[in-house]
Amino acid sequence: MKEGLNMEEVVHDHERRITILEEQYKQVGIKLNEVEKGQYRLENTVTSEFRENRGLLNRLIENQFKLDKQKMSSKEKITLAIIALLSGGLGAGGIVSLVLAFIK
Repeated sequence: MKEGLNMEEVVHDHERRITILEEQYKQVGIKLNEVEKGQYRLENTVTSEFRENRGLLNRLIENQFKLDKQKMSSKEKITLAIIALLSGGLGAGGIVSLVLAFIK
């Protein structure tokens, strides 16, 4: 024990320090709750952003492969085949005529 302090002063000093520690512990608890709330808000924000991004990605995929999902009528299929055949034939014919022009 310190010189000059009686038992009553020592007990009063301990009580004062205990009261200070209790108040500090209470403040730490409040700050911890605030941190937990912030983490929950952050988690909810990330989750909602992920859902939104997933929805946008699904829409992008649907639009990208829209032709695959559409059912073409037989008339459209025939028209598409004729266009492909003519463009291939004309392309090959154009190449052959260029080759013949350079040979002559």
